[in-house]
Amino acid sequence: MNSTMHKTTSLLCLGLILVAAGAVTAAAEPVVIAHSSVPGDAVDASTLQGIYLGKTSTWSDGSPVAPATIKGGDVTDAFLKSYVKKSSSQFASFWKKAVFTGTGTPPKEFGSDAEMVAWVAATPGAVGYVSAGAATDGCKVFAVN
Repeated sequence: MNSTMHKTTSLLCLGLILVAAGAVTAAAEPVVIAHSSVPGDAVDASTLQGIYLGKTSTWSDGSPVAPATIKGGDVTDAFLKSYVKKSSSQFASFWKKAVFTGTGTPPKEFGSDAEMVAWVAATPGAVGYVSAGAATDGCKVFAVN
């Protein structure tokens, strides 16, 4: 193989790797969803952090909040880092301590986007997140300010 062909092949491979990495990043981008009864169409990041750390228990209309997470994975890591300001291990430790000391109950946990969407759609006050591109039928998609 001559050097020009080798460089072209190397650049093509690099381009494919970058495109694939972008696709993984886009899929891991969290989309915040809520039950249709939840007031508004946006939530601010500090409120979302308070909800997931057990400091905010009601919506602006006084109705109870029911948060949920997805067990592990890139979308959970991205959600926790972006909005809760904790890594997955820090979040787990936070809730283990709260449960042990009797000061809180962790968010409900699901194994997939589909399970999350089904529960949020059926649970008044529910809030959760899914991967970008996941079906959100029956849920309100929240903008995060």
